[in-house]
Amino acid sequence: MYLKTRLFYFCLVWLCLAITIPAHAQDLHFSQFEHASVLLSPTETGNYFGDWRFINNYRNQWAKIGKPMTTMALAFDKQIYIYNQKLSIGGQYVYDESGNYLLIHQKFLLAAAYHQTIGKQTFRFGLQGGLVQKRANTGGYSYPDQWDQSSGFFNPALNTNEGYIQRIIYYPDFNLGAAYSTTIWNLKPQFTFALFHINRPNESFLFQENKLRIRKMLYLKMPIALKNKWSLDPQFLYMWQNKSIDFVIGSYVNYQLTQNTFRAKYAFAGVSLRNSLIRNWDAFIFTGGLQFKRLRAAVSYDVTVSKLRLANSYSGAIEFAIIYTGLSSVLEKRAIPCNRL
Repeated sequence: MYLKTRLFYFCLVWLCLAITIPAHAQDLHFSQFEHASVLLSPTETGNYFGDWRFINNYRNQWAKIGKPMTTMALAFDKQIYIYNQKLSIGGQYVYDESGNYLLIHQKFLLAAAYHQTIGKQTFRFGLQGGLVQKRANTGGYSYPDQWDQSSGFFNPALNTNEGYIQRIIYYPDFNLGAAYSTTIWNLKPQFTFALFHINRPNESFLFQENKLRIRKMLYLKMPIALKNKWSLDPQFLYMWQNKSIDFVIGSYVNYQLTQNTFRAKYAFAGVSLRNSLIRNWDAFIFTGGLQFKRLRAAVSYDVTVSKLRLANSYSGAIEFAIIYTGLSSVLEKRAIPCNRL
């Protein structure tokens, strides 16, 4: 009864937070942000039990209103131990394209993180940096002065007085983060804060300055062990950059499986809401998957509830995630109670 009461007040606080935060827009993202952890924050580099990890994410969005937008990410990270100090290094590649190929966005980022555990508390600090490429298909654009009165359509072949637009731009990008986790009874809260584009890179296809604003990210999660093979993973994500806000709140439910043909350890399912409960509702995210010994596989689907639902009939995005974690060469510490003689 005490656990149920505590869980009720915990969810109530999160609900109040959701109601008081307005949303204006959403950033490029994965709905399964917890399964794209290296992209979520530099501090998530090495935040797992094992020697190494491989992550693959794929997202296909808005297929019913034209050629879909696709996003793909690959990540690899590895643990390094120096004089009993845990360090982690990793890298990731992200590819994103608009549905009509007018804009292609690629990232090549390396990351490093330091982990320090003191009693039941763990502190993590991470740094991430690399190169970003953006490519625009300028042949697909047309301008107001290219209106062809004889045909009644825009004609990109007509001369234009618009300034020159670069097709490809490159810029360095750096991110950093800090995280804290602890254990309180059977709760394991984790708090993560990260800053992206801390070098304020210039992002412009024109010969003018357009520096990126720093994007801030706050991520909270608190795994809760319940009875009878059940557990919860409530999560909260809040990102803001200038006037753009991305806000997600939800939870996974996990169930430990008995011996089965697929040798899966447990199944999980979850639902999340993206954006505010007051305005600009975006989508409900439904996720399900299986956890094996070293492999985790998940699929999710976004159900659009914004005004865009009138165009795409409530369909949003489908997303897949695969995470494979290698065995650990470091033994996990366990306390075995015994009677003293």
